[in-house]
Amino acid sequence: MDDQASVPESAVIDVPQPDFGETVAEVLVSTQGAQPYLDAISAQNRTALA
Repeated sequence: MDDQASVPESAVIDVPQPDFGETVAEVLVSTQGAQPYLDAISAQNRTALA
């Protein structure tokens, strides 16, 4: 996600999930005043994690 202009830093972490044991969550740090394009980020994540 760090290639998005509005997201200079990101991290993907494991979080507990009752049905599957764990799942992933992404933490985004956006540029001050910027609005990240969450639809584009979600689409990129689906492709990367598939």
